[in-house]
Amino acid sequence: MLSYLAYGLGIHSELPIPEFTQAEINGDILICLDSHRRVADVVPAAVAQKTIAVQLDRNESIIYQRDVGVCVVHNGCKIIVSPNQDATDQQISSLLTGMAMPILLYQRGALILHGSAVSIEGHAVVFLGHSGEGKSSMAAALHARGHPLLVDDVVAVTLTVNQALLCPGFSQVKLTPELADMLGYDRDRLYFLDIPSAKQAYRPQQRLDRGPLTIQRIYVLASGPEVNVYPLKPYEAVIAHLQYAGLTGVLPARDKRHFLQCAALARACPTYKLQRPRDLTFLPKLARLVEESVIDDIHRSTSVHIRLAS
Repeated sequence: MLSYLAYGLGIHSELPIPEFTQAEINGDILICLDSHRRVADVVPAAVAQKTIAVQLDRNESIIYQRDVGVCVVHNGCKIIVSPNQDATDQQISSLLTGMAMPILLYQRGALILHGSAVSIEGHAVVFLGHSGEGKSSMAAALHARGHPLLVDDVVAVTLTVNQALLCPGFSQVKLTPELADMLGYDRDRLYFLDIPSAKQAYRPQQRLDRGPLTIQRIYVLASGPEVNVYPLKPYEAVIAHLQYAGLTGVLPARDKRHFLQCAALARACPTYKLQRPRDLTFLPKLARLVEESVIDDIHRSTSVHIRLAS
């Protein structure tokens, strides 16, 4: 049995998940292998013809991927994997990290956002946007400036009375070779993802703590003729969070629970629209702009707390 840490949870797994951080830790989650279960036992014949299918439920969800196999996610604490005979370890791992874990986190009550996040001075900064809008690129540019990567693609938010918290997922970010060169990443440390994509992945050697980080800011990325950053009004922030809540085509983004969570998130931390030209040469400038704005925000908040305490 292998032991991992991801999303603040201890995970015991019978399958290797190289994306996750190895850690000797008590297990909150069990991932086990059931090679004897057949696809026909859990997936109707008509559904088995599809490339991918999901039956979503807060207690038991079924994920079917024709080239990989079946995952059953139970009550936010257990994932049973029945892989195809010819499925590779990387394919199985991608299914676990890309779909099974987000559904498990959803079952545990987290708000799932399609985004990327980094840590700046111990606070989380989240980037939301459509696929291809540059979430991973922004995270990679800030990581190149020394800020730890927290998660790429699946942001799991826990909401308290007046805080939005994010537990680090796993340290990986998608890059094109051209972007890697521009940001100074070592091409020899990139590897191809087992999905139809021209992007490769970079997995830094960094230590991620188990504890949650307060989300300091959320940026919604959009294309525009020039750089423009402005705060969204509360109702605009709720709409933006709803737009990027869930997992595309899988998790619902507009049920009652998601709406209430998105409203709570809008109250807990500010959301900004970040428009910029689709030009990679702007990335270092944008990363510096975000870095300076967030640090000023943190220091200003700390100063206010000190004055209130005195």
